[in-house]
Amino acid sequence: MVSRVCVCVCLCVCTILKLHFLYFIASRPKRRHVAAALPTRAMVRQSLCAAAVAALLRAPLAAAHGRMTFPPSRQGGTLEVAGTNCGWHDAGTVANCECCWYTQFADIAIPGNATIPADSPLVTTGGCHDTKPGGCDWTKARPWRAPGSAPVLSPCGKETAGGADGRDLPPVALVNRTTWKAGTAVEVAFTITANHGGGYSWRLCPSSTTPLTEACFQQHPLDFAGDTSVVQYTSGKRVTIPAQRVTSGTTPAGSMWSKNPVPDEEGDFAPPLAGLVGSNWKFSIVDQVKIPADTAPGSWVLAWRWDTEDTAQSWANCADIEIAA
Repeated sequence: MVSRVCVCVCLCVCTILKLHFLYFIASRPKRRHVAAALPTRAMVRQSLCAAAVAALLRAPLAAAHGRMTFPPSRQGGTLEVAGTNCGWHDAGTVANCECCWYTQFADIAIPGNATIPADSPLVTTGGCHDTKPGGCDWTKARPWRAPGSAPVLSPCGKETAGGADGRDLPPVALVNRTTWKAGTAVEVAFTITANHGGGYSWRLCPSSTTPLTEACFQQHPLDFAGDTSVVQYTSGKRVTIPAQRVTSGTTPAGSMWSKNPVPDEEGDFAPPLAGLVGSNWKFSIVDQVKIPADTAPGSWVLAWRWDTEDTAQSWANCADIEIAA
């Protein structure tokens, strides 16, 4: 995971700073007796290399984490590629690292108490979830535990949490846009390259809104149609699986979210299909969402938001679509 790499890098930096501090102390005339116990400069370089190697070994091969695969998005992503790789300029997009668009770490946590209880079947992580006073409910502040409430830097994602803003990516060309009819149920899809559990929602905002804001998307959340999802493999094969939706304790109030149906690891929760576990998905999760009958015709932006539980992150992509009367 990117989060693991960042932790390793931090540890590496701390190690280097500590070693430099020791050299500083050793250089002081009255503290020469310390020098005999200090590492050599060669050892410093070896420590740096070892820490860097450890960071690489502890990170997965996936470059990043998740993206929209239908309709065509500003970030790119297709049903044919799904999560087999992160993607670089797929479908003609100018986006680099197409599944790197998110808000993470110190930037994101739920502002209040968890609304998904620790013993809820909506929880997507293993480990200790003791709700007693002083217990070890280790994901209680993570975004998925109160869906939609954690603040984000951009409703369309930020590249590696500090680079480009998804709102500034070129809109999907009109010729490539999907057109939906108001009052109908339509298909949307996403995939994951590095699984962090949690759950997701789909929202709309008029494309005339400048700038696109999280508040605008929260005014137009989309409900899911039905209680099933479809696993669509890169080959085109489709298998229907049960879905778990939630509308209680979500932000905005009453908005509908869906649990990520694929566990990151064996034992997190029962997978919907045998062997459907882990990352680098060779499939997308396809859902139907309802376009309200009173949706005004014209150009809209669709946002996919994935609030994770295994990490302190929220992932987002945006697509440009047309709504017909």
